[in-house]
Amino acid sequence: MTHGLKVAEGDRLGKTIVFAKNHQHAQFIAQRFDANYPHLAGHFARVIDFKTEYAQSLIDDFSIADKAPHIAISVDMLDTGVDVPEVVNLVFFKIVRSKTKFWQMIGRGTRLCPDLYGPGRDKDSFLIFDFCQNFEFFNQNPNLTDGALGRSLSERLFVTRVEIATELQELPESDQDTGLGRLDRDIRAHLHDEVAGMSLENFLVRAKRRAVEQFQQQDAWTRFGAEDKEVLTTQIAGLPTSLEDNDIAAKQLDYLVLAGQLALLRSEASFLQCKEKVAALAAVLETLGNSAISIAAK
Repeated sequence: MTHGLKVAEGDRLGKTIVFAKNHQHAQFIAQRFDANYPHLAGHFARVIDFKTEYAQSLIDDFSIADKAPHIAISVDMLDTGVDVPEVVNLVFFKIVRSKTKFWQMIGRGTRLCPDLYGPGRDKDSFLIFDFCQNFEFFNQNPNLTDGALGRSLSERLFVTRVEIATELQELPESDQDTGLGRLDRDIRAHLHDEVAGMSLENFLVRAKRRAVEQFQQQDAWTRFGAEDKEVLTTQIAGLPTSLEDNDIAAKQLDYLVLAGQLALLRSEASFLQCKEKVAALAAVLETLGNSAISIAAK
């Protein structure tokens, strides 16, 4: 979930197959996932094996790009013969001693997938997490990587909101009832809700427990200093939260608008670029709206 390749502007783990040893092992993996990600429990990661009811239905759902499950915990059923081009992460969590089967399992990630990461951004690689030294056994030396380290769209939104709140907290008392005052309160409320939705049961959140618990308190958002801002942007931003918004297009627009607001507050030249992009999008939406009205009239 941390280092795997992600889709939806980095907000969701790409389709992933975990190769488990047996049914009990697969069930344990699913239970630990649900405990660490309670807001995703029961649908994001599912066991798919010969003991699973409606296994074929789960495979069909897994084969649909935007539909859960996004992690298939498989015992033999997905090792061979199932082609899901969107698969970008393979987790070898069992010992494999058949070279033929080893390469068949790797083949689950080799299928091409155009536009997987957005228009013109095709799938060009996939990751393998090998916890059982299978590559060493077969004397394979693949390219090594630390995995996905770029900031997700949600993380960028969080950081930008913190930056705006930092700029706005210097507002004079007379501006508190203006549009800037309302923006300040809305942004701080959104940030608080996002941190409040971070479960301390999650091991990633638990590692930052002190900072998270501090900003789960409403009073922490009244005003924060440079050190608090550093904690928010480097430790808390990007942590899993139950406050989810899966509308990627809407979030992209939010980020564009927020980036423009921040540039305006800082008197940066990039504001004009953001303004032009928003105007262009508005013009396209207006055209679509007029077309819908015309069709309805006919």
